[in-house]
Amino acid sequence: MVNKDVVIIAGLFGMLVVGFWVAGLIWWSLFFLVVGMALAGFEGYLWVRRRETLSGQFWQLWKEKPCYALVLWLMLVAGFVYLLLHLKG
Repeated sequence: MVNKDVVIIAGLFGMLVVGFWVAGLIWWSLFFLVVGMALAGFEGYLWVRRRETLSGQFWQLWKEKPCYALVLWLMLVAGFVYLLLHLKG
């Protein structure tokens, strides 16, 4: 049985890819599709091997080494800000 959260995340990610496609940003759409497939494959591998998800591992890192987790989170946010500024200009 598929978890409800997995369906919601996959649906939102699909909306992102389709939104880029509809907006005419075909290369960005394909880029996000490839990144999503790679993340889904990695997530599936982690679940089969360790019974952990990426988010579970992140929150474990947040509890054990909050400074490292904060740096990772800030890098993710900076990447999204850069992407938005790139698409705007």
